[in-house]
Formats: sequence, C-alpha cells, structure tokens
Amino acid sequence: MRRPAVLIAFIMAAAILVTDSITGYTSDYLEGLEGNNAAVTGRVVSIVKKDDEYFKLQLSDVSIISDNGARSYKKKILVNVYSDIADYRTVLWDRVYITGEVSIPKERSNPGTFDYRRYLKSIGIRCIITAENIENVKKAGGIAALLKSAKCRTADIFESALGDDSAVVMGLLFGETSGIDDDIIETFRRGGTAHVLAVSGLHLGLLYSFLCRFKRKKRSIPADIAIVLALSAYTALAGFTASVVRACLMIFIHIAGNHLNRRYDLISSTCVSMIIILAVNPMQIYSAGFQMSFLAVITLGIMIPLIQKKIKGILLPMIAVQTGMVPYTMYVFNYVSLTSVISNIPVYFIAAAMIPAGISVIAFCWLPVIAKPAAMITGLFVKLLLWCNDFTYMGGVFTFDVASPSVIFLAVYYIFIFYMCSEAGQIALIRRNYKKIAAVFAAAVICGAGCSVYLSDGFEKTDMVFVDVGQGDCLHIKAGGKNLLIDGGGSFNYNVGKSTLKPYFLKNGVTKIDMAIATHLHTDHYQGLKELSQTYRIKKLGVYEANSVNENHLKKEFKTDEILYLAAGDVINMGRNVSVEVLSPDRGNPLDEKDENKNSLVLRVNVKGSSVLMTGDIDEKGEKTLIEDTDIKADILKIAHHGSRYSSCEKFIAVAAPTEAFLEKIKPEVAIISCSLTNTYGHPSEEVIKRLEEHKITVLRNDEQGAVGIRVNKAGDFGIVTMRN
Repeated sequence: MRRPAVLIAFIMAAAILVTDSITGYTSDYLEGLEGNNAAVTGRVVSIVKKDDEYFKLQLSDVSIISDNGARSYKKKILVNVYSDIADYRTVLWDRVYITGEVSIPKERSNPGTFDYRRYLKSIGIRCIITAENIENVKKAGGIAALLKSAKCRTADIFESALGDDSAVVMGLLFGETSGIDDDIIETFRRGGTAHVLAVSGLHLGLLYSFLCRFKRKKRSIPADIAIVLALSAYTALAGFTASVVRACLMIFIHIAGNHLNRRYDLISSTCVSMIIILAVNPMQIYSAGFQMSFLAVITLGIMIPLIQKKIKGILLPMIAVQTGMVPYTMYVFNYVSLTSVISNIPVYFIAAAMIPAGISVIAFCWLPVIAKPAAMITGLFVKLLLWCNDFTYMGGVFTFDVASPSVIFLAVYYIFIFYMCSEAGQIALIRRNYKKIAAVFAAAVICGAGCSVYLSDGFEKTDMVFVDVGQGDCLHIKAGGKNLLIDGGGSFNYNVGKSTLKPYFLKNGVTKIDMAIATHLHTDHYQGLKELSQTYRIKKLGVYEANSVNENHLKKEFKTDEILYLAAGDVINMGRNVSVEVLSPDRGNPLDEKDENKNSLVLRVNVKGSSVLMTGDIDEKGEKTLIEDTDIKADILKIAHHGSRYSSCEKFIAVAAPTEAFLEKIKPEVAIISCSLTNTYGHPSEEVIKRLEEHKITVLRNDEQGAVGIRVNKAGDFGIVTMRN
C-alpha cells in the first residue's frame, strides 16, 4: 500500500532537523534584553501551580515595553511568578500585565542530560521573565470564558468531594500533575503506566467511543459536528499538548473518512496529523511527548497486523506498544519495567471506566446534583487505580535503571523491526530475499551513524570530565576502562546525586562507579556521592585517613562495598596509564584537627601522560606545605574553593610572592573553576581571574562553559571540549 503521507512526514521531519542544526538557537528580539527589566502584556495560555507562592505561566500574543521601545513578540514567553494567586485557574486565557527581568534559557550543562532550552524551544518558548506580581488587564470572553468556568467548577467539585485525591483526578483529566505527590508520580512512571497521568490518545479515544454510543446513525452530520466540538473543547482544556492534538486530529480524519466513504488507514492518518502539528510548530519534533505519542501509534499500526494472528485480546495492543516503547524509554528515561505489560491491563480497564465518569463531571459541572455523585464515583476509581498501580509496581522490584543504548542500536532496532513487520519485509522474508534484508539493515546502521554524529556533543571520547554540579566540585575519570569519581557536589535543598549525577552517568553509558573519593566531608563535595550511592553502585569510597574515627557514620551514610582511608604517599592505579596520587595531608598528621577545608585531600590524577591537580578547599597553609614538600607539577589545576577571594586562591593568587611560587611550581596550562551561575558568594573572585590571566593560564568555568571535558591522546597531549562556548 502506497502511503504518500509517510514520505512527506519523513521528508518534513528531516528538513526540520537539518535546518535547525544549521540555523541553531535564536531568541528573536529579546536576546538584547537579557538581564534587563521589561513590562509585558500577553494572553495566558497555560498556568501551572508549583507551590502556594510559585507559578509558571505561558504567555502568547505578547507586547513588550522596554527601554528600547514597544514591540510585539511572536513567540511564547515563560513567566515565573513568585506571588500568591488565590485562584490561579481563573487567570487562564486572560490578558495580563507583568514586569520582571528577562533571561534566556541556558543550554544543558552536562553531556547527554536534559536540555531545558531545547524543551522550551519545542513548545515555542525562547525567553523567561521572572516577575513578582501579575495584574489582570482583560478577562477572557466567549467560549474561552465558558471553558475556563467549566474547568474551575470541575476543580472545585473534585476538591470538595475527594480532598487530596482531587490532585490525581485533575492530573488524569487535564494533565495537571503539579499537585500530585512525587512518590505517586514516580510509581506510575517507573511502573510504565505514566501515560494515564498525561492526557493522551487513550483519553480522547475513550471519550470518542463514549460519545459515539449516543449516535443513532453511523453517518450523522449534526452528531459528528457535536462530537468534533466536544473533542475540541476537551483538547483546549487539556492544554493542546502534542499527544492530545495528535489524537484529536486522527479522530477528525476518521470522521471525515466515514463521510467521504474512504477507508481509514492508521499509519497515513498518523503521518497527516504529524505534518499538521509540525507545520504549526516545527520544534515539536524535539518534544518527548510528541515523540512518544507518534511512536506508540506507529508501532501499533505496523505491528498489530503481523502479531494479531498469534495474540488476541487486550494483550495485543499492550505487547505491540511495549515493543515499540521499551527501547525509547531506556534511551530517554533510563529505566525498564518487566511488569509494564501486566500492570497496564488493569490500569486500562479502570481508566476506561474512570475517564468517562470524570468527563461527565466536566459536562455537568453546573448541575451539582449530577456532578457530585459522578465525582464520588470517579474518586472510587481513582483509589482503585492507585491501589492497583502500587500492587503491580511491587515496590520497584521489577523496575531497573539502565544506561542509554547507543543511537546506532536504536536506529537499527526501529528501522529493521518496522521493516520486517511491514508488508514489504514479510514478502522479502517469504521470498528469502536476504540481500534486500541485508541492505535495509546496512541502511539502518548508516542512518544510526548519521544520527549519532548529529547528536554528538564532543564528549564521547573524553578521558576526564569536570561535571557541572552547581556550587560544588566533581571530576569524572573514565579512562582505563574504569570509572573514578572525585567529589560529587551537593546542596542542602537539591538532590545532586539523584537529579544530576545519576542521569549524567546513565546517559553516558556508565552503570557503576569503581571508586569515588571525597576530598573532604563538606556538603558541596561529598553530599552528592552519598545521594548517588543510595541508588547507584559505588564499589569503593576513599576519604582522608583521619575520618576513620567516623567509620560507623560513613557506613550508614554511604552504600558501598569498601571504604579506603587515604593519605599522602598513597597511589591508586586504575590501569591503562591511569593513576591517582595522594599528595596531602600526611597520614596521622592533619593540618587542622577541626577544619575540613584545611584537611582536604590533594590529588594528582595522571592519565596517559597528562595530569590534573585536585585541590579540594585547601587554604594558604596547605598550599605552602605543598610548595615546600611536594612535586605538584600538573597540566591542569582545579582552583581551590571555587575561586573564592577568601580562600587559598585569594591568598595564593592575589598575593604576589606565594602565588608566584605556587603557580610556577605547578606550571598549569589550564585552570578549572567549579561554581554555580547563581551562587551568592561572588565566586569566582575577579582578583583570582585576573591573576590567572596574568600568568597566561586558560580559565574554564562550569558556570559559563558547563561541563569541561579533557581528551588525552597516545602522545600525552590533551585537548579541551566544553558544553558551551
């Protein structure tokens, strides 16, 4: 069967990717306003409550007033509002006025990890404004006001009838997951049932099936118009997400096909909806929701005709979807659930009953006599859904973290599997045309290689990476076939181990850490290691020898096979010309009994002839000791204490005599400063930067360049690669 829509969709997607790779990121008119204040009016198209005094708004149809004058802005703007909005849903679709500071979203900081800038770009947002207040300029009218009123009334009914469970219902019906407990979201996500919490084709399909039951005739124009209007209204209430719009368009195509006496083709319909969505917003191609939605449907369309002869009933679509989604889930989300097929069966049946009940609350929200009983029934289904999901999840026993498979593997998997499941592939197999099959396999490999080059960030062959962990230190050594981690960052209000380090390792194919070393036990150096060890295997942990008195405490905090107590003179050989020398402090002779900074382990990492000096947070006394007693020459110097003017860097770099001695003895070519872009300590000091520049030392900073990678060749020469220029 010829499907021209498939070819057009493929060409369109390829053209978008190529064009975007050439043109890159542009922020249109607002890039010149970064860091400045501006007054903005715009229509609220989305609002999400993060907590009682923090909201995220998306504005469209924007007008901006700044020092450069007034102008219109075609793209959407994300607004972070730190203020109390009593009933935030009433602001939806209104025109509002805000003032605040303009910022451009930053690119990702670490290789392979989540790219916030690209995510915002996929939904049409190029800039962010941080505001402290919001003023209503003009209320929404007409149909928008009616829909908003229905949503607000529905929310009130569920909140009064169900209490805390209302957050889950609002997530199920409208995709508002911000109010749902993080633990609940985690069980759904890792159990493979998270699609229920995102309004998707399942919701639209169930609603369409429900509405079709009231049709007296298969082809009733008035009834179909009513269905189209109802589906359009629900799509608007759900926020016009890619999956909802895709399902809505496919249903419209199905309805139109019935009236035109045309046979409905799932694959063609999917591709037509893809063409329409990408024509409106080409950057949707980068959206995970867009990718997952279309991948699931295409998988169903290709695989069901092949496997329906062997598998019947509800298992048929479940197995088909999982076959298509598991590799993608592994690549994007880095986990796989062995029970997802089983857990989706009861979830599907419960959702099939619950979603129509919930939608009936929306339809009759002005009739509490009907709406409240329907809300109570919906609540019963929600409780059953939560229980069932918890039961099938089984505490995550059958859910495993996995490293992202290679892009080449994904290309071969999808292209080859889809081809073999297609009519052409089946004919080639029956006729034993193995040359054609081999040609398709080779084409898949070539396509995967091309995609791998397109997605490359330059870190694939690095031997060491200074990972961006915010206000903290972290060096990942991945040479010699082993993985060594020196420090892991850490924060009092952010789980660096879970949210930064673990995704970084899994995205880059690392499944375990052979050894981790904490230069000292301060939060910004060891906390991330402790957090990482809870869910990620760290075989050995190294700390300064004086910390042996805290062994029981360390064993409780860290999940590790062995704790090593290190001091000056120790050498850790990692194999293949990779070693770590401990230069300071001496065993049994700490520089200070109480100050962890002063007792920081000073390490020299040697990789194939190039070396990195890790200084922790040592002070002037520590540096003087190194100068007097130790060979500290290194190619790359990690500046102590994030470049603080009150640290050793200020005293050894800003003070002439010690600085000259220290830098001359090390003779580094490159200096690395690990600090956060938003730190409030003034790191790094301008004096530190100036002194390094005077010594003609190249300065690289995590806050500006993101992760910094070191690549060492066989001759021992090193090169630098950064996430941002």
